[in-house]
Amino acid sequence: EFHFETAWSPPAPIIRRFAEMYPRVSIRGKAFDEGWNFEANIVGLDGLAAVEHITATKAGYEYVHGKPYVEDKDEEAA
Repeated sequence: EFHFETAWSPPAPIIRRFAEMYPRVSIRGKAFDEGWNFEANIVGLDGLAAVEHITATKAGYEYVHGKPYVEDKDEEAA
């Protein structure tokens, strides 16, 4: 299990290199932008890896953070 905290995007070059180095390892993960600009699906198998950016969802937030998303009432008022 790996956990990354990176600015702007998932560490795609690291994920791809890991897949190349360990082609028998299956990679599966998700990334979530704290500004809700995107989430990303991460997959790797047989030495190849891909990072697919998709629209951010509450389900993606819950998957990455391990807890339900609760809207901030202060942000709604702004």
